[in-house]
Order: sequence, then structure tokens, then C-alpha cells
Amino acid sequence: MTRKKFLSYWRVPFALAVMAAVAALPFPLTAQAAEPPPDPSITRVSGTPWDWDKAPCWRGHLVVDYYRDKTPAIYITGSNFGSDANRGSVTTDNVYYRDLTIEDWSETAIRIRLTSSLKATPLPLSTDANDPVSLRQPLTLTVTRNDGRAVSTQVRVVPAIKTRVYRQCTHYAALTRLLASKSIPTSAYSFNFTINASYEPQTLDVLMWGDSHTAIIGDVSSAVTDDKKGNRTIKYTIRIDQSNAAPPYGESLSSYTTGATVKVKYDPKTGREISRTLESPDSAYRFSNGSKPATVGWR
Repeated sequence: MTRKKFLSYWRVPFALAVMAAVAALPFPLTAQAAEPPPDPSITRVSGTPWDWDKAPCWRGHLVVDYYRDKTPAIYITGSNFGSDANRGSVTTDNVYYRDLTIEDWSETAIRIRLTSSLKATPLPLSTDANDPVSLRQPLTLTVTRNDGRAVSTQVRVVPAIKTRVYRQCTHYAALTRLLASKSIPTSAYSFNFTINASYEPQTLDVLMWGDSHTAIIGDVSSAVTDDKKGNRTIKYTIRIDQSNAAPPYGESLSSYTTGATVKVKYDPKTGREISRTLESPDSAYRFSNGSKPATVGWR
């Protein structure tokens, strides 16, 4: 048998034997494309919810503070987010809740820190079915894995300023001062002056009625009368701007006018002041319902 006939005779059986051997291997001879991982999913979003029985309007909304060191963490739990080494992104759909930092990332949990702007409002702003749909939209959070697969969920949020929650009296006073580029009390009822005969009210002063209410001076004017004999009277007319007081805990804005009268005695020859007295102190700088005067404040 010639060599050519020999090879021709054994070619088909040999090829069949090789194919059978390859099929019997416990692993594929050529690489196969890996199946993509399942899509990411979110099962829960948690954080620090607002809960105060006297102001229940935003109850259950997660608190998001203007200050990063005061805003609570928000936790997103679920599955298939990807590893920390290949983390993706978390975004929101609202321009006033866009300052977001990812602090931790794993396959099943993400921790973020979100801040609110001074223009932020609660989302949803209303739960009344008769209000426009635009007022009833929660904040949308979207988790995007590094391969582009994404999942979204909605969460209720309420803005705060150093833990003062939206439309509370302390929040309104702080917001008004920050919008005017003024400092705010380090805590809701911190004060740096006492209201007495020496106090000269100014616009944007925060007044405090114990630890139950704060409000801000929206406008102030004064009228001075002097008999040139050592007696001077200063009469202040003050517009108080406030929130959450009229009606009580109604979380609405209101204004009212109050005032104070200061009697000054001085030496008519030298002009040197001898004494200064706050007239009717129990009715000066009164609360909106007239019940009590403010005692301290912040400037």
C-alpha cells in the first residue's frame, strides 16, 4: 500500500476519533463568553426619618441637611451593585439634592451622604391627591453599576439646616439669615445677646422665646422724642417674621408687628447717659399671641 493510499484510508477514522476525544473533555477547548451578571436591584433605602408628633407633615421623610457634617447617612440595600473596586455611581433627579458623596460600596449595600441646597423643599411637597402631580413626586435615586446597568427607586426627603427641619421656626430663622449671608446660631436656641433696655433691635436679629420659639426681625424703625431736659424716649416698631406659629405647628409663614419703648435719662449739660429703662418689659418684643416677651437673641 502506498503512503498516499495509507493516509487516505485512515483520514476519516482518525478525524472521527479526534472529535470524539475532544467531546469527552471535562472542559471546553475554546473560551466561551461569560454570562452578564444579573441586573442590580434595590430592596430598601433607609436613613434618619423626621418624626415629631407636633409637626407631623414630613413624618417619615429622610432628613437631608445643608451642612455635610450634620446630614445623616443614607443606606441603599439590594443586590448586584458590583464590587467596591469597580463601583459605579449614584445620582438624583433633583438639582437641589445633587451634592452626593459615596462613602461605601459593596455588592449588597451602598452608603451615601447627600446634602440639600438652601432652595430645597421636601419631596414630595404634598401628599394631597388634589394637588398637582409635580408636588407629589418623591426624590429619585439611581444606582448605576460600572457596566452601565442601572436601577432607580424613590425616597421621601426633607431639607434641614444644622438639624433644623424645613418650615420649623428655627429653620426659617436660619434660612433667612443664610440667604442674607449672615451667621446662624450654633444650635437652634444658642444666643449671643440678652434683650433688655440696652438692646437696639436690628433687621435679621433672631429673637427667642425660651426654648419654645424663634423668629426673625424682618423690619425695624424707631422714633425718638427728647425734651432737652434730660429725658429721651425711643420707640421701636418691629415686624416679626416667623414660621410654624400661626396657627401653632401649622408649618406656615406669618408676620406680625410688635414693639418696645426705652426711656433714657441723661445729664442735659453734658449729655452723659444716667439710666436706661425698658418700659412695660412684659409687653415688649412680645410673642405673636401676646403671651410673653422674647428674652434673648442672636445677631
